[in-house]
Amino acid sequence: MARLDMTADGESEDDLHQLYLENAHADVAALLQLSKQVSADPAEWADAAERMREIVHNIKGQGTSFGYPLMTRVGDSLTILLKRAHTADDAVHKLLAAHIETLRTVLEKDIKGSGGELGETLAYRLERLVDKLV
Repeated sequence: MARLDMTADGESEDDLHQLYLENAHADVAALLQLSKQVSADPAEWADAAERMREIVHNIKGQGTSFGYPLMTRVGDSLTILLKRAHTADDAVHKLLAAHIETLRTVLEKDIKGSGGELGETLAYRLERLVDKLV
């Protein structure tokens, strides 16, 4: 007989995992929308960066708990970018887009764990680019 783990609220772990994925997809879509908004109006950077940090906080805070530490690592890197970048110049836009695309890909491809050698390399490169840029 299959074991069904239940939370204190009566939801199964599978239900919570699915809820995380749904919320993470919605959060990544919101990041993409805010990124487009800033691209159209760079004067919105400060407000949009703050809203993006709030969204990324949720993504990275729960990523590792649900088996997606690569989401957490990329989210950490994105948080640093959003905190340190004072303007939304072309380099910031490109790096922001690379982070969002990486988060989207991890979810779309259901990349659990560190993502192996490719995930490690990608996360490392994003982190180094953030360090150099800001």
